Amino acid sequence: MVTVNMIEERLAAAGCSVVFMPACRNQRFRHLALLGDGDDREAPAPEDLEGEVLFCGSPAHMAALLAARPRAWGLCVYGAHETFELAGPLRERVVLCRTPLSLHAVFARLQRLFFSMEDWTRRMGEALLKGGDYQSRLNVSERVLGNFVTVSNSEFRLLAYTQHVPIDDPVAQELVRLGFHPPQAIENFRKHHVMKGWETQTRIECRPADFTAHPTLDYVFRMRGSYFLHVVMQCNNRPVTAGLVDEFQLLIDHVEHCAKQEYHERFLLADEPSHLFEDLILRRPVGKGELARRARALELPSEGRFVLLALYFSEGSSESQFLAYHAQHAKEAFPHCFVGVHGLYVLVLDASGNAPESLAPPVQAFANAHPCTVGASEAFSSLQDFAFAFQQAKKAVEMAMGLRPSLAARYEEKPSVPSVHRFGDCFAAYVAEAAKASSHLVEHSARGGIVPHIVRFDEQHGTGDARLLYCYLRNERKARITCEELFLHRSTLLYRIERMQERFGFSLDDAATRQRILAEYLVLPAD
Repeated sequence: MVTVNMIEERLAAAGCSVVFMPACRNQRFRHLALLGDGDDREAPAPEDLEGEVLFCGSPAHMAALLAARPRAWGLCVYGAHETFELAGPLRERVVLCRTPLSLHAVFARLQRLFFSMEDWTRRMGEALLKGGDYQSRLNVSERVLGNFVTVSNSEFRLLAYTQHVPIDDPVAQELVRLGFHPPQAIENFRKHHVMKGWETQTRIECRPADFTAHPTLDYVFRMRGSYFLHVVMQCNNRPVTAGLVDEFQLLIDHVEHCAKQEYHERFLLADEPSHLFEDLILRRPVGKGELARRARALELPSEGRFVLLALYFSEGSSESQFLAYHAQHAKEAFPHCFVGVHGLYVLVLDASGNAPESLAPPVQAFANAHPCTVGASEAFSSLQDFAFAFQQAKKAVEMAMGLRPSLAARYEEKPSVPSVHRFGDCFAAYVAEAAKASSHLVEHSARGGIVPHIVRFDEQHGTGDARLLYCYLRNERKARITCEELFLHRSTLLYRIERMQERFGFSLDDAATRQRILAEYLVLPAD
């Protein structure tokens, strides 16, 4: 990925005068395209990729492109004695470059930058797929970054460093020689008040050469709210620039995968909530007194009003390898809950007594950052029912992910995807699925019921009565709500309902008939 800052620096190094840069510097590009060279030749990218492509072209081509494509970004190249102006909104998506070089010469220089970044990210990706460690990331980064980089842990031990980049800083030299920071170096960190900052640092920081020979860029990975991993770049060959910071961020993005894996290996099932949850789920003998003692140690009531969330990370994805990492972030997202790990699930126990709906906003935010499927149990009053609660939350996840689409699901006007899949909401579908799994009689009976006859009539006459009947019963036979949903007049709705009852010989005044019809909708497959 190439950033606007990297492009600006490469242009300046080539002797180009960057006349204007957009205020937004966060844009990243995967591809470079030559839009035009003055001879009306164009090679535009597909519109669905234009946000990832930097178009390089002349003023005439660039103005037309930016006006036609609202997501496109461009580098406009023009002669040293030319002038070029763009309207205000378009200027936020263009870099203006005045240079004596030809358009092709500028394009060739930027191509080398794009090729270099693409090759680097590809090699770091290959290291990830091969299960490489921190050193493997730094080995493929030396040529690109050019500066001396170290990775150390919370014990101030050296985990990796750029072995072929010489360094003249005494602190770094001592770290490499000993394999750890000696006490005097740690005391020096305290003296300059940098250790306190490490405990709360959340972004890349640029630090002056106060106690090192060169300015530094550094990033701290924090786990359990404290210092876990530290990546430091000494700018001994390349000075600190916005482009260098962007390159360092790319390295940090790839090092994060190693950090997640290490945390998973070191801390999975290392805390008492996970041990207690596992004992309760597996119904290991836990006496009432012992349960109360262990709950008190966690400041967890053994009786009350509880709701259990099960956060599932797909077994086939890399995310399932980092459950402990996600569990730690779940603790930060749900600070008043109790968080543990069991199998492929991160478990979040809410003992606040609040309704499950109150967890929806933080759950949605967490799921956006850590893609997962979330199931919620029904409320329960004793930790001794924890195993049932886990089965409910787990079943809600399984139903959300793997339920065969039913006829009822087909007729939902606007099916929503909730942030939390509650067991209570899918209980009827679960019962229907369980019945089908245990007996062919249920599906046989449903196929010979009322709804299949209506569906066949719809297919023959194009009437849509099956959907109309489902909506009518789901809305508890409230005509006004059903008419609004289906855009029907009240008299039309009631006439069609009456005709169905006459045609297929049933009465909706009978409660058992209504229950039977709704059950058929749940049991019958959508296809």
